[in-house]
Amino acid sequence: MKKMIAWLLLLLLLVVVTSQLFAISLAQNASVPGSSKAIARLLDDLLGSPGYNSRIRPGADSGDPLDVYININVNDISSISEVKMEYSMTLYLREVWKDERLMYEKSNLNRSITLNYNQFDRVWTPDVFIRNLKSGTFHTITVPNRLIRLNPNGTVFFSQRLAVTLSCDMQLDDYPMDNQTCKIEFGSYAYSSLDLVFKWRLDADAVEMSSAIRLCVEMHEIHF
Repeated sequence: MKKMIAWLLLLLLLVVVTSQLFAISLAQNASVPGSSKAIARLLDDLLGSPGYNSRIRPGADSGDPLDVYININVNDISSISEVKMEYSMTLYLREVWKDERLMYEKSNLNRSITLNYNQFDRVWTPDVFIRNLKSGTFHTITVPNRLIRLNPNGTVFFSQRLAVTLSCDMQLDDYPMDNQTCKIEFGSYAYSSLDLVFKWRLDADAVEMSSAIRLCVEMHEIHF
């Protein structure tokens, strides 16, 4: 009987020690920079803090407009219609801006964080629209084709894949020997230039073209 009690006490002690070691392991894992738990905690601290509101643009309190840097990567041009005066293409629209509310340089994590698409509603993004858009599709197969990446200094990178049909005011006086200049015009749907200013990215080409594209018209003017 005494031997059985001793074995039960020993087993209970092992269970207690194992539970404590497991709890310590979880706590240490949550504090390891770059671990999934540490990143989740950091995101909750950044996006869930009282100082962050995704409905308000970065720098609104300063009164200065926010610089949003843009470039596009043209994946393909599927059609050009002189009759309808339009052209269609698939592109990657990339935007970069700085949101000091999302800085985490003082944390132990010194690399960027890529957000799952389910988290996008938690982050403020510019309300860019295309002024000469006739129709468009946002790619959602197999998941929404969007990317948001946060950087320690507060820089936010946003990319999305779009299929668009754009109007083009073609001059057909010398058809079919004429040259056309087709534009793509970006703007903010709600903000004025007092709040947002769009500029070309300084660290990348303003317009990147797939090497497979062979243009039969000029398309070199892109306006904001």
